[in-house]
Amino acid sequence: MKNVSLSLIFIPVAFCLIACTNNQTGTAALPANGVIVYDSSKTEAGLTLIDDDLYQSFLVDMSGNLVKRFPVGLANILPNGNIIGRLDSYLLKIDSNMNIIWKRDVNLNIHHAITTDSTGCIYLLSSDAHDFMGLKVRFDVINIFSPDGKLIYKWCVYDHLGEFVSIISKSTWLKHLPISYDLTKDVEEYVQQQTQAFITPTIKHYPSNPHFNFEFTRFTSIEVLQENSVSKINPAFKKGNLLLSFNPYSCYGILDTHTDSIVWVGYLPERSTLHSPTLTSDGTILVFQNSTDSTDWTVENEYDSLRTHFFKSNSYKALSKKPTARLWTSITEYNPLSNSKIWEYTAKPKESLQASNMGSAQRLSNGNTLVCITTKEQGGRVFELTPDKRIAWSYSFPENTSKENCSINFFRAKRISSKMTY
Repeated sequence: MKNVSLSLIFIPVAFCLIACTNNQTGTAALPANGVIVYDSSKTEAGLTLIDDDLYQSFLVDMSGNLVKRFPVGLANILPNGNIIGRLDSYLLKIDSNMNIIWKRDVNLNIHHAITTDSTGCIYLLSSDAHDFMGLKVRFDVINIFSPDGKLIYKWCVYDHLGEFVSIISKSTWLKHLPISYDLTKDVEEYVQQQTQAFITPTIKHYPSNPHFNFEFTRFTSIEVLQENSVSKINPAFKKGNLLLSFNPYSCYGILDTHTDSIVWVGYLPERSTLHSPTLTSDGTILVFQNSTDSTDWTVENEYDSLRTHFFKSNSYKALSKKPTARLWTSITEYNPLSNSKIWEYTAKPKESLQASNMGSAQRLSNGNTLVCITTKEQGGRVFELTPDKRIAWSYSFPENTSKENCSINFFRAKRISSKMTY
């Protein structure tokens, strides 16, 4: 289907982004107070593409002016100005005038990440539900589509569960388990023996979802690796492999789609959930690390049904102690060969910046770092840090611009060139 107006399939929904702006012409500027800090001598000029909590995306310039709004989430702007994104279960390619080039009802629970490579192939995260330990459980799926929207590759955690559980059992998230997973043993038996560690909070309860009741994983990003210096030392980093966040298990890894194997894993030294691990041009890995509360490990009323279901085994062993809380958010850079910290940003005091979910970090070509964060107190915010951790640019969606007094959540932000066609 070509050159069909997006309005034919896009059913207007009362997203906060629309409710909080008045854009009758499509070119209205956001109020000036959207940009709180701007030092043009220290920033990387361009446009900032922001995902509004996965459902819509928009571009702002360095002054906070609204340049373009896209009625798709997880938008990717291609070099020719076309846009790839999601709309509910649809994967869409649209042109810069919002006309549909093609749309595919992929019938997937698309979440968290869509990206493209230099050939135009499309990579996205979804999930499949499987029977696991008597429950309907959600497991993450990596999908690759051709440039014209045909599915050409699929990899599901469930199909590699033994390998995956062996990997995460060594992470700081699960370091309080009595034993690491032995690949010769049954996965379900092992998970049942370590029930509290796995079901709180990693298997989350969705009582009203018709497709699954619980989730085992929630990956948050895909990056297609480009040519890089690390691959000369470790072939796992070769061009075309996929860098994935193994959220919430405090680790990230590389999937080789030719062998269907996870060929490398990076473990965070601190227990935290994470978003957007990315390989920088310097061969380091930049990670957005969320804050994590130790009360996540307490089985509360929400998990009463799980207690009844899981705590049947006499071999069940409770955790000897709760993990230490990490009541701050950081953007941390690691050497992937030594797993040592190279650079880290936290607020002062560090507990003053807490984001338990969402977030992203992008290393810019001038050495700055673009951070996207959502907090309960401030909603969504994007800011640009210099290498010496000074804020050179800061943008927040202007609040109180309508009677609804909406608070806008930002999931991800990316700086792109202002010279791109859009």
